[in-house]
Amino acid sequence: MEEAKEAASETAEEAGAYIDDAAITAKIKADFLADPALKVFQISVTTTDGVVTLSGEVDSQASIDRSEAIARGVENVASVKNELVVKAAE
Repeated sequence: MEEAKEAASETAEEAGAYIDDAAITAKIKADFLADPALKVFQISVTTTDGVVTLSGEVDSQASIDRSEAIARGVENVASVKNELVVKAAE
């Protein structure tokens, strides 16, 4: 019986972490859309256990820095892995 309680508790914690991660991702994406300098870019945001990964192409180092600053400013973000790159001029 005790094992079942522990398993249920762990499952609830995992579900809570998933919901938190989804909320973090949604908040960051909303903040990107609200920022006039970033809303035109396709930046992929994923969150796992509070660790945010940003990926995609942007037009400048300033956009990379701005997106990371926005992500770091969101509540419950443990860290940010910034994999954004500046797209090559065509």
